[in-house]
Amino acid sequence: SEEEMPALWQKPWGDRRTELVVIGQDMDNEAITAALEACVLTDPEMDEYIETFLDAQPLDIIDETKVDGELAEKIKKYKIEILAPKRNKTQILTQAPKSSEVISAHSCLAVYQGDKGGVAGFQIKRYLRYAHLIPDLASGLVKEFQLPLDSADMQTALLVDETVGSVLSQTIAYLEEGDKVELEWLQIRVEYDTPINEQRFRIIQQCQKLAKLEADVENALIDQYPQPQIMIRKDQMCGPGPGEVAKETKTGGKTKQEKTKKRKGKKGKRR
Repeated sequence: SEEEMPALWQKPWGDRRTELVVIGQDMDNEAITAALEACVLTDPEMDEYIETFLDAQPLDIIDETKVDGELAEKIKKYKIEILAPKRNKTQILTQAPKSSEVISAHSCLAVYQGDKGGVAGFQIKRYLRYAHLIPDLASGLVKEFQLPLDSADMQTALLVDETVGSVLSQTIAYLEEGDKVELEWLQIRVEYDTPINEQRFRIIQQCQKLAKLEADVENALIDQYPQPQIMIRKDQMCGPGPGEVAKETKTGGKTKQEKTKKRKGKKGKRR
């Protein structure tokens, strides 16, 4: 309320209050409280933060020509590899990329919405798995997926060594509006071999799996993934291993971490 605001307001930051609600079963309240308390800055740490960041600007608005050395290189790299592909709409791959890196990975149950203007649409009904690999670019969980039909097969041929089963356009041709499907796709940052920095990196989406769902298969997947498996890179969870991805899955109330290597170059097989 307005009456409470003066007590909560702290210059120069404003309202510094944080309210966190944790809901679960069989939780260790004391351990959770202790872990949160350990995150609170000490006065010396806060003073150091103020000295370092009070007048700082985000990398996307700093002019690298007005700084030098390592900072200038970091700003330039951020603008080329992060801001430039973010500012452009998702692209269609028209030539083999110089390199590629997965930004996010999606595995879902979806409903086919039909072909509208040469674009196949899918409404996401349930996430099975999601990997969040490059936070500055990853889309997060989405509600829809669109697949341009005139370029899907060509892009697949540019990215993978071989495919299993029908090509995407043939699979979609057999679908009817309202059909349930199992759908997997990757959000990928590709690098082109060009001297123009602003055009070096682009974001594409590549369908990895598209299969019409039978009721028994759907039920089996729901049983296997009663809740979505959310995966994040290990270096976002503390204690990273170079080039590794951490998977967190719930098994019997305990957390299990599995390591997988980050893939580079061509993107495996499409099933």
